[in-house]
Amino acid sequence: MKLTAEDEADLEGLWEYVNEGGMNMILRYKGPTKDRNVVAKSSDCGKAPGRVDSSWLESDSRFQQAVLQPVLEGYVAFGTLVEVSQSMVERLNIEPSIQQSRRPERLSAEVRDLDTSAVGGPPSFVWGTLCPDLTYCPQGRTYELKPKLGVEDCLLPECQSLSRFTLLQCIDYPKRKRSISRYNPSALFRAIFAGDGAAVSEQLGHLRRASADPRQNNFRVLGGNACDASDTELEDLKEVLLRARGVFAKLRAFGLLAAGAAVEEAAQELYAAAGSPTQLGPEVFEEAFTHCGTVLLARLEADMDDGAATELVRRTYRDLRPQWGLALFLLGRSIQDASLVVNVRRMQPGESLPSFRALRYEEADEVGQLIGRITVIDTDIKPADRIPQYARTLRDYGSHRHVEHLRSFLKEGQNLDESLSSVQALLDRTLGSSDGALNRAYELEAMKDGDRIFHFPF
Repeated sequence: MKLTAEDEADLEGLWEYVNEGGMNMILRYKGPTKDRNVVAKSSDCGKAPGRVDSSWLESDSRFQQAVLQPVLEGYVAFGTLVEVSQSMVERLNIEPSIQQSRRPERLSAEVRDLDTSAVGGPPSFVWGTLCPDLTYCPQGRTYELKPKLGVEDCLLPECQSLSRFTLLQCIDYPKRKRSISRYNPSALFRAIFAGDGAAVSEQLGHLRRASADPRQNNFRVLGGNACDASDTELEDLKEVLLRARGVFAKLRAFGLLAAGAAVEEAAQELYAAAGSPTQLGPEVFEEAFTHCGTVLLARLEADMDDGAATELVRRTYRDLRPQWGLALFLLGRSIQDASLVVNVRRMQPGESLPSFRALRYEEADEVGQLIGRITVIDTDIKPADRIPQYARTLRDYGSHRHVEHLRSFLKEGQNLDESLSSVQALLDRTLGSSDGALNRAYELEAMKDGDRIFHFPF
């Protein structure tokens, strides 16, 4: 899709800066239909001269539309690639209202030409993406939740019900995290499948508590601090999640494509058999889904036994063409890192439920007029050259010295929560008094009322 000069003239001056990072700037359209669109434009800090190949943008768009859209229908809103003239983007890049909102280190960013059709010729266009504004939720709340892998695939002798998320929390403390989150992804998934509201509330409480640490990014609230979310707000969020069994079943099935040590070992073998590719094109993912992926996902959705499901994946990979197996494995890793944008609001007088259903909202509480919408985001293709790293994830986690500490405390008879606290205390002592005290302060801050320290970087 290409924006005409007339389109661009109409659009200029109607953009509100939201955020930027890497090669993307996100702008919200504030024209007559201000609730409908956001454009993400490509830019760069100018650290590497020369052109950037646009093929990865087109490949990612094709992958999302051809592979994920049919499977996650009703839970995705990928948007449309558009060609924006380089001159318009350059004008936006120096627009005073935008410049004053940008971080200082981004003010030197330069627009880069992503059109490869005329290499060596004059600049042509920059790829952008027009997509629905998922943050627009009048009189409501918008949350970003990273559910992670809803499968317990870390089978340590001392504890048979550990998630890889918990092991990574231990590993990342204290260099990358100021606290060890008690959130358990598989417990959240199980609670949603069982309709257990109390268990869902418990996991949301863990996410709220952990969000006092600014380095934790699994729970965010747009326009507020996640650790300040009230019990009433979490209760409404819980009701929306309890009615989202379908999307969580799909996320679990996708995650199983890259879960368990045996599946990682199979992926390593497939990678060698495929000739160690650096990238897989969208056509490989399409072929993998056409020939086996769709059927496999359906079987994984139906099988609630994690062990049996991972064994099914391992056997399936053994009989697949190597590239197809790698495509499914990479898809599993992509969805393990995906996020959910959850819009929660109550119907207002004069509003029509059918009009909100057209925007993918679903009723969560008929009496209380509570409605919600869940959208899966961050589903980009993972590069194939990361497979050697992905295929040793659990092996590396299990041998990390912080995990060894966890295992020793579990052997002593402590439960998981006690063991995590012991790991944190042990690492604090090795840090020294000042850093250890700072980390403990974040833990205490999560349990207090008053001012909070978390900022939502949307």
